[in-house]
Amino acid sequence: MVISNAGSTLFELAIQKIPTICISAVEHQMAYANEFAKKGFSMNLGFYKKIEEENINKILSEVLQNRENLKKLGCDRKIFIPN
Repeated sequence: MVISNAGSTLFELAIQKIPTICISAVEHQMAYANEFAKKGFSMNLGFYKKIEEENINKILSEVLQNRENLKKLGCDRKIFIPN
């Protein structure tokens, strides 16, 4: 499990099939974050200025406590290039 920005690192994590929670560090990363989340490679928490710490803790806890949630992220997905 990785918590990452939503830039080009998402491509590297997707290729390695590493479950990822992403946070956009700059506005233009939102497109990548949304597309990777839509395809099931990651969970998108949104733009960093709008995220509350409690939400990060809640999502991380839910994913780590349920093995099925963890398996769904990143694993067994076909590699893609977002538009």
